[in-house]
Amino acid sequence: AQEYLALQDIHPVPVLWIQYHLCHILNHILLRYQLKDQLLNTYDVLEFRFIITLAKVREDAGNYEFDSSIQEEFNRNREKIKQLRNRHTVRLIKKYKKTIHAEYRQLKRWSGDAFDRVCDDASTSND
Repeated sequence: AQEYLALQDIHPVPVLWIQYHLCHILNHILLRYQLKDQLLNTYDVLEFRFIITLAKVREDAGNYEFDSSIQEEFNRNREKIKQLRNRHTVRLIKKYKKTIHAEYRQLKRWSGDAFDRVCDDASTSND
């Protein structure tokens, strides 16, 4: 991340480009220490450096108090997704079961009609 900021010293790079890449590189760290919003609301290279330093200080201090809340949120979302997926799957199964039965009945009807036609054709050709 510091290398991306060093690019600004060598050659002028758009601040939004740096911001985007810093968010991408440091996403889990910024989320862990609740600094992502602060980075997204900043458009100054010095502020970017301050936020990175702040994240590093919090990491070195072993400040992992946000880990459990992130994990809890992740688990809640995972459970919601499972429940929705199960409900959706049950609905799809019911829907396709009806469709499959209807298609099967239609096929049976068509095949019966076709069989009757073949029998009729065979009987008329023998006459």
